[in-house]
Amino acid sequence: MADWDCAEFLEDWECSVEGLERLLGAPLGKKEFCAKKAEKIVKDLLNGLSNLKELDMAQLEFFILKHTDCMKVTHLTRLLPPSVLDGALKMFDQKIRAELDRIQNGEKMSDEAWEQAKQPVRTVGMGLQDIRLTAGGNYVAAHGAVCRLNSEIKEKFTPDGRMGSVERVAQQLLVDRELKKIVEELREDSEDAENPICPPIEELKKFPAQREVSNQLYAKKAKKLIEESPESRIFNLKLLRSR
Repeated sequence: MADWDCAEFLEDWECSVEGLERLLGAPLGKKEFCAKKAEKIVKDLLNGLSNLKELDMAQLEFFILKHTDCMKVTHLTRLLPPSVLDGALKMFDQKIRAELDRIQNGEKMSDEAWEQAKQPVRTVGMGLQDIRLTAGGNYVAAHGAVCRLNSEIKEKFTPDGRMGSVERVAQQLLVDRELKKIVEELREDSEDAENPICPPIEELKKFPAQREVSNQLYAKKAKKLIEESPESRIFNLKLLRSR
């Protein structure tokens, strides 16, 4: 590629000594740089929330909130560890919660009801996703998927004399300190010590898929919500109005 072609290719890429603004949908670089860029990405993703009220139909507004806006940040959690996304996910949580309050005539949910609302419908929730709960599991599942794909490439498509790149990827996955920490936390928090949520990091290839990890995390949280709340405090979560 000629120099001028490279320059044209990189025109829309914001790049600095701190990092690259976006690669595969997420920033790449120093932790502080990525955290700041992640917050901007989330803010931009949620810009459309302000238009929901124009529909003036509570059920439709909630449907769009649940099936579009609440899904937008999941991809980021697969590419960046929770420690980097902390500020971005707090912002996301606050904005989704505020919009749900607005849809319900401005009635503010209690913290307990909001935690329940983020549960799947099958576990007495509204299906709004607890992205802060599942972020670590998403990150782990993504690495497991990359490891399996890398192994498949190595086994099926890589000549013996050109193993360097796939072997480097495999090695790099194992030295991710954030990943190791999350795996250890998930294993420690598993209810069944003999069958933890995920295997040790050395068995990265066997990491479960994102849905499987999320289901276990949601099930554990549902159990905790029910145990900590008397029957009268398990909220009947329905939209409070129908315009």
